[in-house]
Amino acid sequence: MKQNNVIKLNHVKVVSIKKEILKPNNPFLDKLYVPSAEGIHLVKKMDILRIESSGNYTHIFTKSLKKYTVSKTMKSVISKLEDDVFIRIHHSHVINASEITFIGNSNIELSDESILPMSRTYKSRIISLIEPIKY
Repeated sequence: MKQNNVIKLNHVKVVSIKKEILKPNNPFLDKLYVPSAEGIHLVKKMDILRIESSGNYTHIFTKSLKKYTVSKTMKSVISKLEDDVFIRIHHSHVINASEITFIGNSNIELSDESILPMSRTYKSRIISLIEPIKY
């Protein structure tokens, strides 16, 4: 009998903790948790410049020129990010849209001067994002 009470109490605590974490003013919501051999890095989402998939690994590049490598799929990493800020430009590249400095016919340049391939599949999405601000 006591075991059921413990399980119910734990469930109540978990629900309470989840509500606390999801509060809009929680400072941890704007961070991505990046596991490594040393521990877990807390990376501010807006500090992420781009994300690149490479086989079974995903590389996260930041504005401060740090590179984090995780053994997760790019899909699972970008599921934690906002769709209107982080956009896929290629099957193996996702970028922070606010860091675009140039859009070519088949590539994009970012603020760190990296030039990344852009596939035709994703080009229309990128153009639709900048269309309202084009003059």
